[in-house]
Amino acid sequence: MSAPHFLRDFKRDLFLQWLERNNATLVELTNPYEVVRYRMWVPKDTTRPSTHIIYKRKNDTLTYQGSSRQHYETFAKYGSVR
Repeated sequence: MSAPHFLRDFKRDLFLQWLERNNATLVELTNPYEVVRYRMWVPKDTTRPSTHIIYKRKNDTLTYQGSSRQHYETFAKYGSVR
């Protein structure tokens, strides 16, 4: 399953629960365009967790930064989205 393109299809609450179960640290949003901001370790060669952000545009389409698209797709495939 691919990451959603539109905010209306984004399972935010379930994704946040999945992130917490997978050792992510949820971080306070810094502007009204952010939907999710979190810190999470990425595999291999990292000395600290990276920040990952999902933004919404004015037309409610989503933009994924960092590894957030990959994380959402993993959540969608193995997590709680049905």
